[in-house]
Amino acid sequence: MAVIFTNKAIMTQYNFPFFDFLAAVQFLSTSFVLTVLILMKKVDIPYLNATIALEIFPVSMMFLGNVICGLGSTKSLNLPMFTALRRFSIMMTMIAELCFLNNRPSYSISKHCIYFCDTL
Repeated sequence: MAVIFTNKAIMTQYNFPFFDFLAAVQFLSTSFVLTVLILMKKVDIPYLNATIALEIFPVSMMFLGNVICGLGSTKSLNLPMFTALRRFSIMMTMIAELCFLNNRPSYSISKHCIYFCDTL
């Protein structure tokens, strides 16, 4: 939640137009924190090889698109509408998984999704 409020403040109050730069800074910050945690032996992440890179590439590109589109829309939408759309996207992802992957979420996950969509 703090990241959403910070992004909204940077892009609206300070009129910062480069949401793609903001996304790059967030990715670099996350990479730095993960590197520090690896060096401190707090997390264990496997070394990147060609097999792992090919497996995670599609998901990484979809995540990058999601972040860039989300940051781009943060400037255009008011905060309540942006939050509502982010919550609704979880339910749409579950429906898409059911339709395309035949992956039915567990009852507890479905119950939480319905609860969060009802709080909108």
